[in-house]
Amino acid sequence: MGTVSMQRRNRIGWIEWARVLGAVGVVVLHVLTSSFMKVPEDISDVRLAGYIVVSVVFGRWAVPSFFMITGYLLLAPMKDLRWPRAWGYAKRMILVLLTFGLFFSLLEEAALCVNGGEPLSPRVFLRAVGDVLTASSWDHLWYVYALIGVYALSPIVRWVLDRLGKRRFATLTLILFVVVMVMPTGFRLWQGLYGSGVDVAPTGAVALLANIPIGLTCFCIGGCLRYWQPR
Repeated sequence: MGTVSMQRRNRIGWIEWARVLGAVGVVVLHVLTSSFMKVPEDISDVRLAGYIVVSVVFGRWAVPSFFMITGYLLLAPMKDLRWPRAWGYAKRMILVLLTFGLFFSLLEEAALCVNGGEPLSPRVFLRAVGDVLTASSWDHLWYVYALIGVYALSPIVRWVLDRLGKRRFATLTLILFVVVMVMPTGFRLWQGLYGSGVDVAPTGAVALLANIPIGLTCFCIGGCLRYWQPR
């Protein structure tokens, strides 16, 4: 009972609410995305804009907020963030991949076999394991892969924060935000308006692993928020 009571006292109210609302946002985003994939091709521009705006406002913020919360908690001044602790966090996400991730990959590979007229065999399991190990599984698992990368790099981030101090770390985070998020977004917008129409966005395993810098940027932003909060 004492341990449970201590855990309850150590919880931060607004973070618990942010997690709950973020989980709702993820569900809303998945529902909207599934619905959007089934809309007719001749959908009006107004309805298309409505899907995009609603999904961005009510859903797209959720996963970045989870990375920020992680950074806020792990980059606390007295938090132990040495390699053994970071590896412990990473192992939890690896376990998720080896259970839920492998299960989803098995479903995908089994469906491909059935739809292709190929009989089910042990090769399905081997291909599913390969998909998980090469980050070639379903896109909805990108967060888990990115979080493993963030946990692996978190001791380095903590070392940089301790060496640079709060102000210079905030400046470095701002530069990281511009390079990782603003510039690629601007390029994609320019490509859509004036480009040749060739999609150069990464796909498959490259796309999943490319999300690690995004997660790391949000992680650093969360660390900065701890020092920017009003007193």
